[in-house]
Amino acid sequence: MRPSQESLYAGIVYDSLRQMGLPDRAFLLDPRIRPLDPDSRCFGPVFTNRGRLVRKDEDYAAADAIRVEMYRKIKPGQVVVLEAGDDYCAHAGDITSLIYSKLDVKGFVTDGLVRDSARIRRLDFPCFCRGTNPIDALDYWAITDVDSEISLPGLSGRVAVSPGDWVFADADGVLRIPGERLGDFDEIVEKNLGREEECRRAVNQASGPGQVYGIVRKAFDEQGRW
Repeated sequence: MRPSQESLYAGIVYDSLRQMGLPDRAFLLDPRIRPLDPDSRCFGPVFTNRGRLVRKDEDYAAADAIRVEMYRKIKPGQVVVLEAGDDYCAHAGDITSLIYSKLDVKGFVTDGLVRDSARIRRLDFPCFCRGTNPIDALDYWAITDVDSEISLPGLSGRVAVSPGDWVFADADGVLRIPGERLGDFDEIVEKNLGREEECRRAVNQASGPGQVYGIVRKAFDEQGRW
């Protein structure tokens, strides 16, 4: 069974992906992609899109027309992940976030910028980005590709994100879960959640330093790690 968004946190997701044999560079996004609200988290299948600069000789309305139709393709429960391809203007704002919220999108992740950040926070909509500014994208930048493989910056190089993948994000990081490995992830993360909860419970109930040490020693001997 798939774990709930509320039960997960970036550390347990990271540990589970590493135990699946995946290297950091395959799933961990650039740590500069941060939540507007540090309490935000999101978890769900991705809806990918990509943007680009619009040439001065292009018809901006024609280049950006795909954005309107994109809203018809998004399914409830998805997380919108945008490869912005630009670091000058804001690539979403509070109205875009409101639309996503009304479409039951679980969150928005981008390697670009957003604006209207205070209004987005008041919406209680999870938004993860590399920064903010007030610059409108109109006549400069447009969404031009949806529901296809994209890539976002990672710790080293780029992290590919494809339709069918899932993403988890909170204040500690944004992680991509490969769609073809979801079954493995579900099994491993559930075991890790149980193990960590058992450790927390045992430490909380310990009556002194000797018992705490004994719990740590037992966990290390059984798991090879603490």
